[in-house]
Amino acid sequence: MGYVKKLFLFLFLPVVMQILFVYTGHSKETKVSELVILNNAFYGIVANLPAIIRDDFFNDNINKIVQTRGMVLSIGKFNRYRKRYRLVASDQDALQMGFSIIYYVYLDDENTVNLIAKDQFFEFSGQLMSCTPVNTRRDSYILDIVLEKGAVLVK
Repeated sequence: MGYVKKLFLFLFLPVVMQILFVYTGHSKETKVSELVILNNAFYGIVANLPAIIRDDFFNDNINKIVQTRGMVLSIGKFNRYRKRYRLVASDQDALQMGFSIIYYVYLDDENTVNLIAKDQFFEFSGQLMSCTPVNTRRDSYILDIVLEKGAVLVK
């Protein structure tokens, strides 16, 4: 019986502990890398990519959490992704980099909808659901985002 205990303590226990440490460390690392900030730096990277690769670059970020801001163009009722409202916003940072990025932000909270007005800046984060190129030059995209949290910026 003593031999089995020693074998377990010196051989199996360290292996099990190492697997647990690697697994928990990996899960924390992937949570941090899931956030993608859509700003001048991000669109600078996109601008340096060949047009044919841009779709793949955006598609690699599908289902990740993105954080960005845009000027509200409209808001209305539109059922998609099990949400009742769709906010349409234009990214001003992307325009400076030569891109036209339109965000379709889907949300359910009526209070948030009532606080948002046209031509206001809205900063938000949410899950990137899809990316649709608008033209063949690949310098204009529509990004579908399900709202996680957002705030109206007061200037």
